[in-house]
Amino acid sequence: MANSTSTTTPDPDFVLRERTLGQLTAQLRCSYVSSFARVARMALRSLLHQKGKLVAAVAGVSFSSTLALAQIGIYVGFLNACSGLITHAGGDVWVMARGTQTLDFARPLPESTRALVAVPGCVRSVRGLLTAFVPVQRAEGGEINAFMVGFERSEDVVLPWSLRAGLPADLHAPLRLAIDQADTKRLGLGSGTVGAALRVNEEDARVVAVTSGIRSFTLSPFMFAEIENVRRFAGVIDGQSSFWLADVEDAACEGELIERVRRNPALDALRKDDFRAKTESYWVNGSGAGIALGFSTLLSLFVGCIIVAQTLYTIAKDHERELAGMKAMGATRGDLVAFVQVQAAVLAVVGLLIGLGGAAAVAVAAATVGLVIVLSAPVLLAGFAAVFAMCAVATIASSRVVLRVDPCAVFK
Repeated sequence: MANSTSTTTPDPDFVLRERTLGQLTAQLRCSYVSSFARVARMALRSLLHQKGKLVAAVAGVSFSSTLALAQIGIYVGFLNACSGLITHAGGDVWVMARGTQTLDFARPLPESTRALVAVPGCVRSVRGLLTAFVPVQRAEGGEINAFMVGFERSEDVVLPWSLRAGLPADLHAPLRLAIDQADTKRLGLGSGTVGAALRVNEEDARVVAVTSGIRSFTLSPFMFAEIENVRRFAGVIDGQSSFWLADVEDAACEGELIERVRRNPALDALRKDDFRAKTESYWVNGSGAGIALGFSTLLSLFVGCIIVAQTLYTIAKDHERELAGMKAMGATRGDLVAFVQVQAAVLAVVGLLIGLGGAAAVAVAAATVGLVIVLSAPVLLAGFAAVFAMCAVATIASSRVVLRVDPCAVFK
């Protein structure tokens, strides 16, 4: 019996339909691209033709961008000033006196409480951190309160961070301290800060290290020293600390440690992130600084939105006949809206580039007076999103204009 082979012949109608469908899809795609390209060219030409309106709109977006980026950066700078020490000091669980709201107003804990925190099998290590406001005699006369941070040596954590001059090991000697570069003038110190002598609460101290960008929300000068030195400067009993920083073996036992500490009516314990959030809320939100910055940012965006909206609306009204002609020739609603969106996108991009330069200049100027404006990637992303959202809202009125054009208007 002979084997027979059969071949399947494709249906000519099916092949024709597939080919026709593919050609139609390609034609539609090309038609859409060319239609959008025409709209984009027309939008750009009309925007460039109205030079006065273009300059006003770009100025409005630039102004809003500069203010938005600068004020978001100030807000982040405030947060860093409030909780930067908590972030860099480490510790999984912070133990403090009950009722402590921030780093700045902590009461010293007796040395006996350290043993309560050092739970075998749960806590790997316990480190003391002492904070206190201490009077410092300025070199030029007068007195200023400094915020002193005393720390215990640790192989895992380096304090102070962001050193500009000197080394952490330089602080090992008695009565040695580190100050921030921004505070040198306030303390009456000149350019040769390292090695300078300071009178701290009637003790003769010496500056052996200089930090950069470590600021307090209260704007008091930040000073770092090993904990034994700060106890001496602040008149605190040996062994006492404002906080016990516990590094745990396993995150699963953090809750057990916190519960154990809170059984003592004089103590409280918080996870590091919780204490950082509590501190930020106390200073930035509790002081009203966050609300003030948020309101001024919204106000600047509102002003920019009004300027952009007025510009786009006027251009759309001036080109109603051209838009009507496009609609009569088959332009879709998306094509017409793209006329406005392209203009808004151009204004947003150009305004943001100018605004970014303005914000950078403001940050440099602010640094000379001790105000930190953080222009990090998250800040830039938040500012860019706010400005693009502003320009998107500004297109609402002009989009309604272009969607309502009458194709018959081209014949009038």
